[in-house]
Amino acid sequence: MPFWMDRFFFWKHRQEIHPREIPALVINEVCPVNPGTALDEKTTTYEDYIELYNPTDSAVSLKDFYLSDDTKKPLAGPLPDVEITAGGYYCVYAVGKDGSMPEGVPSVPFALTSGETVTLTTLAMSESGVTRPVTVDTVTLPSQQTADTVYARMEDGADTFSEMRPSPGSSNQEGEGTVTLNSISPNLSGQNWSGRYYTDYPVTLTAEAPEGYSFVGWEIEGGETVSGSASDAQIQVRLETDTEIRAVFEENND
Repeated sequence: MPFWMDRFFFWKHRQEIHPREIPALVINEVCPVNPGTALDEKTTTYEDYIELYNPTDSAVSLKDFYLSDDTKKPLAGPLPDVEITAGGYYCVYAVGKDGSMPEGVPSVPFALTSGETVTLTTLAMSESGVTRPVTVDTVTLPSQQTADTVYARMEDGADTFSEMRPSPGSSNQEGEGTVTLNSISPNLSGQNWSGRYYTDYPVTLTAEAPEGYSFVGWEIEGGETVSGSASDAQIQVRLETDTEIRAVFEENND
């Protein structure tokens, strides 16, 4: 074997990382647009944040983990030496270089912007003892995003992302109730569900909250005529143009 080939394979061997040394954490939810939701004169505002999720059966330490919004600087935001429990969540707030959070609230020194790529990186050691950064997960945010949504995995740890309502520190599916269209109960799962309707006939929508949650109201955008209050669990909607309708549920605080 030529000498230069021997050097190449020796370098490749030195950089080898054992897969078992890389914890399977994922970026589960990203909030880049400070969404605010106003319903019944109640307003909730969320700061920029990144939610991590541990899909494994064991706790994972965040020691030597980093978040960044710059793929060329993957170690921009070091994470604290804490553990994410099995099946648990951990939120980190993106406050920018000049921002601050209350003591004990984890944060990173960069802000989030639509269209950029967020990376989760860890330091791992090769067989020869060389430590180097290894990318654990990446998420590229959409260039345009609805102001009252976050960009999140449709199910915790799943491959598919969608715009969803914020759920920092909890399941992306938790709190989703049932919406019935006339007599049909489609499986929405965070996706749009569409169909053709005659404009002369109204569509009856019925919202049913899951256990531990209460129905708050409907958010309706588009051309429509609504019979009943937007806070009623059952309304009739006469669709005139393309319309987006969302049922909103909130957790009971009893």
